[in-house]
Amino acid sequence: MKAICIFIMLFFCVISCEFDQQYQNTEKFSMNDFKRKIDLSGIELIDESMLYKPMRLYLIDDSILVMLNIHSENHFLRYNLHRKEIIGDCIPFGSGPGEMIAPKYLQQTDTLVWIFDSGKRSMIAYSTHDFCVESSPNPVFVIKFEEPLDAAAIGKNEQVISTVLSSIPERLCFFDKKGQLLEAKGALPVYSQHFTVVESIESFLCNIAVNPTTGSICLPYKRTDLIEFYDSNGLLLKRKHGPDHFFPVLTQINRDNMTGIRSIEGKTRDGYFSPFATKNELYVLYSGKYFNKEKTHLYLNNQIFTFDWGGNAQNIYLLDIPIFDFVVDEKQNKIYGITDDPEFRIIEFQLLE
Repeated sequence: MKAICIFIMLFFCVISCEFDQQYQNTEKFSMNDFKRKIDLSGIELIDESMLYKPMRLYLIDDSILVMLNIHSENHFLRYNLHRKEIIGDCIPFGSGPGEMIAPKYLQQTDTLVWIFDSGKRSMIAYSTHDFCVESSPNPVFVIKFEEPLDAAAIGKNEQVISTVLSSIPERLCFFDKKGQLLEAKGALPVYSQHFTVVESIESFLCNIAVNPTTGSICLPYKRTDLIEFYDSNGLLLKRKHGPDHFFPVLTQINRDNMTGIRSIEGKTRDGYFSPFATKNELYVLYSGKYFNKEKTHLYLNNQIFTFDWGGNAQNIYLLDIPIFDFVVDEKQNKIYGITDDPEFRIIEFQLLE
């Protein structure tokens, strides 16, 4: 009888811990906190015959849609939205001068286009004009980093804002134009779970979005439905958890002197992806799906959430064609997204006026 009582007490203790589990200094929100749900219907803007397996979309000067490709000789394909035509590609794959290994992010600031190449550990700047018209644009300058960076963007005063792939405990790192670390700020999210160093780094991978006007920073997390808002100096303003309130579930594996991370079927879930920042709002794809190795196209999502820069939930856009990346064209009031079901296509969604 005593053993049974102890078991029952332990059981309820575990259940209680699960229900009480939450991130520190966090506000929870749900689907009911969004002001509106808006259905959007998509039409095909660019079909497969013109594409080279685009993985990411970027928008330059509100007129040039740039696609980051895989399995192509050049990384970037450019499309003129006004003329509705491909206007060339640029920057070949490679480790030599003028080449890139693994570009992950493109951002326009005034007269410059910045590209983060994780393969070269470099942030590379081009003049906007040259990047849009030249097949081999020459860099204006290159910033090299000693640390391997995960996500990186250009912030206020052209500082590089990044999260790093190392045991640095701070959340955000700020680098100058020489690649020197100026300061590290903030902390990784904390709750009751214990992680190894590798599990902690992998569990809290995120993207970075920067407000083009104020320099405010947003970090949407990939393996938990957590989203954080910072001022331009890296001060945490608000940490929001929702709408499903799940936590990272990964396990470390060690094999052949190599350390890695494995998702757990039916437990690991996807969070936020592909943030896009405007001066008034943050747009971001939301998944919430469980990892299932038997299912295909789990990376395609049909929900775009918007938040204001105070972290308040605004709208949910429900797409009739699921996508895995997108940009927002504020002048034309449109969203352009990528799908690969059944083939790679660029889809155009008209936003309400």
